[in-house]
Amino acid sequence: MSESTLPVSEKAQNHITLAMVSLYFIVWGSQFLGNSFLPIYISSLPFATSATIGLATALGALITALMQPIWGIIADHARTKNFILMVALLGVAATVWLFILPRHNSLTTLLLSIAALYLFLLAPQALTDTIVVENMPRVRLRFGAIKCFSSGGAAGMAIVVSFIQDIDTNTAFMLMSAVALLALLPLFFMPPTKGHAHGGGAAKKIGLREVLQNKRLLLLLAFGVCHFSSVSCLNTFLGVYFATSAGLNAGIGMFSLLSAISITLEAALMLVGSKFINRLNVYTVFLLAPLAGVGRSLIIFLAPNAFVMMTSAIFHALMFGPLWVRMAPYIRSIVPGEMRATGQGLWSIMSAGIGPIFGSLLGGLLSGALGGLRNVFLVTSCLLALVAVVFFFLFRRQRATDEAEGFSIREG
Repeated sequence: MSESTLPVSEKAQNHITLAMVSLYFIVWGSQFLGNSFLPIYISSLPFATSATIGLATALGALITALMQPIWGIIADHARTKNFILMVALLGVAATVWLFILPRHNSLTTLLLSIAALYLFLLAPQALTDTIVVENMPRVRLRFGAIKCFSSGGAAGMAIVVSFIQDIDTNTAFMLMSAVALLALLPLFFMPPTKGHAHGGGAAKKIGLREVLQNKRLLLLLAFGVCHFSSVSCLNTFLGVYFATSAGLNAGIGMFSLLSAISITLEAALMLVGSKFINRLNVYTVFLLAPLAGVGRSLIIFLAPNAFVMMTSAIFHALMFGPLWVRMAPYIRSIVPGEMRATGQGLWSIMSAGIGPIFGSLLGGLLSGALGGLRNVFLVTSCLLALVAVVFFFLFRRQRATDEAEGFSIREG
């Protein structure tokens, strides 16, 4: 019997559950601030253009792609994954001050600061998922019911920001640093989660090469690159288009309100609908993401004002909620136990690294070539439709293979 499956008392279950939901809530609250305010901060710099925003975002994604396998391997071989997550959170809290203390007057210093921040910025997501999934046998709740608190944290932070009158990026980044440090508190109450490859033995014989020979994982990673390349065309410039004079000029407060509504609906869908989502075939859930993305992109393109654009929140929830419910448990089911953190890291490389590199650069180029940001969202809808069509056939073939091999994919 593994350490994570040992029986625990009801009181201990409650403490672990509270630690899990608190960790998700706080970590994703901090992440929301970084994801939302970095593009707005960059656009405020005197030398910034749409291409600058795309380049800076692409560099951050490149650093993420390079660092995620390193974080995963370190976590898999660490005495405890909790300690590695602690290091990542401290790194986020420290490096975000590079955007508070100096005022960047050149592209070089901006890119160096972006590189430093992204060494740590997205590592907590994959590490938190891994630690929580490893400890799910200790609690009674479904993973989806716990994971929804990540969206709840982002929504809560968006609501807080929307009520801070005339918030500037410096204030947002200071709040981001403080919240990242706050995430250390629930981490102290999580059970120590040992790296499965720690200590040598047979576990170390399973390497990254063996993991990458997994056809299910390769198909998932290909989907991640294609889907998030398209999504990043939208997400990189949504805040700039919505809040500034480059688009609707609705202001940061209204953008925070849009984010709060979108992520609250996402969290509600994950909480209320997780049982239904877990009954669906996992490939059906994956295809829902680009299909909902088509609707979201078209609403953003067609919306004449900020109030009409609020309706895109429904498609945001459908785009991300079901995907997050199924993703981490699915990855856990298709990779060896010794490489679970690495498997989550590889997914993060595609969804937060390589995909956004292509998407942000493409979005920057398209905004210049098409005469503005608005038309980027129309192109995004076309790209997401193409992703849905291509992976419909690829997932259908993989589903037939899974059924022939008796591989169960219905349970989250």
